[in-house]
Formats: sequence, structure tokens, C-alpha cells
Amino acid sequence: MLRSTPLDGSLSISELAVLTPNRSPADLRELCREAAMRPLREAMRKSGFRPEALADGADGPRAPLQLRELRLADFFEERAGEGEGLVRDLD
Repeated sequence: MLRSTPLDGSLSISELAVLTPNRSPADLRELCREAAMRPLREAMRKSGFRPEALADGADGPRAPLQLRELRLADFFEERAGEGEGLVRDLD
């Protein structure tokens, strides 16, 4: 799932495995998917991104969003307005 995702030095897959005991493969896949979306959502908010901006303009293709690397903290930070980190959310 994270094979092509740029990873920050703070992200240790071994540590993540220790911090997520007794999770099913489906739970871990969803956890990785949600965490990987954080950098994308941040980049979209910062750039004022709009869905219609995906289309190429008259001047050619749009520049891709620049995403930061995925951090271990992305798996544990709270979701906006929900008050729970992603790992707790899977309980």
C-alpha cells in the first residue's frame, strides 16, 4: 500500500507494527490509506486546490501538487473534528 509513497525518516514500519497489535490486514490497509491521504489533504488546503483544477488548462497540463513525506505521526494525529487518532478510530 505504501510502496510508492515517500516516507519520512520518522516512519518506521516496524514501530508501526508494534504500535498496532492485533489489527487485521484490512484494518492496517485502511490505516495506511487514511494516513497516506493526510499529506494530500494538507497540500490541497494550502494551495486552495479545487477539483476543477485537475483539468488541463489552455496553457497545458497543471503542475502536480507537491506532497510532503508520510510521517509516523500521520497514523496517530486526530482527525479534524473527531477527537480521535486514526489508530484509536479502528478499535
